[in-house]
Amino acid sequence: MELFLFRPNEYERLYSCDSITIDDVPLEKRQHIAESVITIALCAIYYILYIPCIMSMYKHLDVPCYRLLFYMSITDCGILWMLGFLHGVLGILGAVFCSYPRLIYICGSIISGIWIAESVAEMSLSINRCLAIVSPTSEKFLFGGWRVFVWIAISAGYGTWWMFFIKPVLFSGIHFTWFFNPYVGYRDDTTETYNNVLHVVWDMTVALGIPLIYVIFAFILHAKTMIFGRLSASQVRKNVSRRQKMMLLQVFLISVFNFIACSVYVYMMHVIPPELLIHFAQFCWLHIHGFPPVIYLALNKTIRDDTKRLMSSTLSKYPVLDGMKAKFSTTTGPATKPTTTANELDPDHISTRL
Repeated sequence: MELFLFRPNEYERLYSCDSITIDDVPLEKRQHIAESVITIALCAIYYILYIPCIMSMYKHLDVPCYRLLFYMSITDCGILWMLGFLHGVLGILGAVFCSYPRLIYICGSIISGIWIAESVAEMSLSINRCLAIVSPTSEKFLFGGWRVFVWIAISAGYGTWWMFFIKPVLFSGIHFTWFFNPYVGYRDDTTETYNNVLHVVWDMTVALGIPLIYVIFAFILHAKTMIFGRLSASQVRKNVSRRQKMMLLQVFLISVFNFIACSVYVYMMHVIPPELLIHFAQFCWLHIHGFPPVIYLALNKTIRDDTKRLMSSTLSKYPVLDGMKAKFSTTTGPATKPTTTANELDPDHISTRL
């Protein structure tokens, strides 16, 4: 972005389209109608699912991990506009970088920045959830109170720096994905002018770092479980609750998409793989930011219960939908605000309900 804003001559040298004729690649080879429609439809569904999830997270911002989840959800919604809707529209139009160079460059810079911010937050959340199980004291020390905002600030700051000073990814309808070479499909980058070593290093860090966090965690948890094995069952349940394990599973499932997408995109830096693998990696990238609400609603009891109450309350405003309201009421009770005990308002108690 800094190149575009403050060094226009250098931008023109690297990204000028004067020598490129778009129609050298036929339109039918640049369009991906089916994949584009699916991308747009999925993006719309994910946005709808995100609404109750974000509202639920907002209610529990006194819990550090929910602050991270709320921040990640906002970044996901920000990137989905471009990685979902814009990506789909460009795929239908058969666009390449030179079709809309400024639009694609600016959006590519924003996408790169948000992706970095989200992946930093993802690793922070993985550490947070693992510590919450193996060492709650360490988790409170590193993430408790205002400290969680330091992690969020690091994520946002690093993402902003990346957005302004690192070469962005650029859309190519030829392969229905984003490359660093603006002329992919027209001119090979034989001099590696657009090769982004830092991006390769970061993607490898994400692809290998998050699994490494879980391997270390699994080892510590196993050792801790062996120790707990000599204690009472109630003490084991107290230290490692089912809901804590479910929350860890949620973070792990999201991390799987990160691992797949990062691994394939590192490979794409050097070799253009088969189209099927490219499209698979692109949909994994979309699901990194779009699939979390599905995971939250399926596995997170707190968010699921808040969503049911929200839907019941919403349906109660429309008499014609009384039948649907009754359905939700049978599973969640009255749409009125539920009563809570003093213990339920305690952050530690809430964190065990994740």
